[in-house]
Amino acid sequence: MAAEPQDVETMDLAWLTSHAAEVGEEALLFLQGYEWIGFARWRNGDFDLPPGAPFEWQFTEMWDLRLFSETAEWHCWKTGDGTWRARLAKAVDWRDFELRDYVVWGRQKTDREGDWTRLSEANGVSLYVPIEVTGDLKQVPVRLRARLAVDRDGDGLAYIADFMLYGLHQKEEE
Repeated sequence: MAAEPQDVETMDLAWLTSHAAEVGEEALLFLQGYEWIGFARWRNGDFDLPPGAPFEWQFTEMWDLRLFSETAEWHCWKTGDGTWRARLAKAVDWRDFELRDYVVWGRQKTDREGDWTRLSEANGVSLYVPIEVTGDLKQVPVRLRARLAVDRDGDGLAYIADFMLYGLHQKEEE
């Protein structure tokens, strides 16, 4: 299972940069906050944001960050009192898990800009993904890939104990 959560004294770009190597060479960062929701990509020792991203690496309005690759994930979250916590999960440590794919919103593909593809909704909201997207998104949507750690309570009943992102791809429903 994942390592115990730890306190993060200051959540900032320096913290993410110093921990990115623990996740992998070409990790993705999924940021969620009031200022912006979207992806960044860790490559060649730096985070690459999509074209025109309004994100300024200010974490005051963020509440959740997931820095992930196929092998590991740093999940960082802001608690109710405004402090940050983080935990590192490594795929090799997860013995009992289920794989899941979750559809990423954005049913219309607009443009490919460099290494990024913009997905849009009819209401004008858009999200850039750092993968090439082809075909009809209504038939073959972009999906986040996740591992769900299964644990058992005292009575032997299974429950989802943790959740780790590990990829982003375009795939038909099975």
